[in-house]
Amino acid sequence: MLYSSWIVAYSLDGMFFYISTAENIKQLHQVAEKGDANAQMELGLIYLLGKGVKLDYQRAIKWFTKAAEQGNITAQFNLGVMYLNGIGIKTDYQKAVEWFTNAAEQGDNAAQYNLSLIYDTGYGVQKGDQKALEWNTKAAEQGVARGNTILVLCI
Repeated sequence: MLYSSWIVAYSLDGMFFYISTAENIKQLHQVAEKGDANAQMELGLIYLLGKGVKLDYQRAIKWFTKAAEQGNITAQFNLGVMYLNGIGIKTDYQKAVEWFTNAAEQGDNAAQYNLSLIYDTGYGVQKGDQKALEWNTKAAEQGVARGNTILVLCI
């Protein structure tokens, strides 16, 4: 298996990432170039974090975009974060909302929660309490704790 020789490391916040070797990255590139969305997303993550390669936001965006355009939820969410925060690219709230919406409509609870905050604050979009409540409710229904807390405050 392509990923079998990767070492998994855990960060303090419980997130995990792969420490990749040059051979793994080469293999991953080969698979990604053939159009595999998961491999493209993984490459985006590797370049975003600079794990096993030099940190390269432009390459991260390139690979996330290829994966996101094929419907990869994680890549869509990551692009939303990058556009929202101007990571390696000019801040673009509309593109952030677009990518978060793509992921949220596929059931990504983190994207749903982010959209609830964006519409609640009007951060780069027209403020919309109803949209904020709708996205927050969807996130809360999937167990997003902050979503549950905000839902109580909205009702």
